Amino acid sequence: MDDIQEYRNFLKDSIRKEIDFSGTDQHSGIPAPPLEKPYGPNAEIISLPAMDTWRSGTGKVGLIDAISG
Repeated sequence: MDDIQEYRNFLKDSIRKEIDFSGTDQHSGIPAPPLEKPYGPNAEIISLPAMDTWRSGTGKVGLIDAISG
């Protein structure tokens, strides 16, 4: 029961009264990191295949099977 109360308190809006957010990077105006890792100027760029070249009839594939290849 204590875990539920702890999570409930975390989700309440009153958390902003308990934590000082004035010291965060966002509040200090520090820019967010890039959304993706930059690549070097000599990096090889691989184009994705066009949709019309996909094999037809692949059927339904489960997530685990698709990831594991």
